[in-house]
Amino acid sequence: MKPTVIGFGIFAIVPDLFVAFLSIFLTIKLWFIIEADKSRVSTLTQTLERNLYHTFIFRTTALISLYTLPYMGIALSILLNIQNPKVGIIFHTLIILQSVVCLIGTILMIKHFRVYIFGCCISKKILDSSSPSASNSNGIPTTLTARSETLPPTSPPKLPPLRLNSVLQ
Repeated sequence: MKPTVIGFGIFAIVPDLFVAFLSIFLTIKLWFIIEADKSRVSTLTQTLERNLYHTFIFRTTALISLYTLPYMGIALSILLNIQNPKVGIIFHTLIILQSVVCLIGTILMIKHFRVYIFGCCISKKILDSSSPSASNSNGIPTTLTARSETLPPTSPPKLPPLRLNSVLQ
């Protein structure tokens, strides 16, 4: 094995391992911050922090299992001179799936993202799931309704749809 191949392999693997260890460290640090703030925050904030923590755990697990491990497999197959295209295809497919899995997991785990995305995709108008009449037949909320407690309730405003053309310009 050539020393340059080994050098480039180490140069490629070390930053990837650093990102994995950093994500584990930050997830643990977030847990301690949430535990320290429990007595000073409201129940709603605790719920949001718990959702954030579960999302961090999910994303860290997905990062390690669907990015770090396949990347290490690619590096080891190069270092051990294993020339099997199927192994490379499997590893690269797992790396590509990591971003899709993280996106879908975040949307499904965090209620506000889920409500906004379903509200933009489904044209039905349903109140927030916190109200008793807020769910449709399958239980998925589609819009988020913001109301002021001091004003009399009126027809709930609908969130504007996300316009990608205006965002990209």
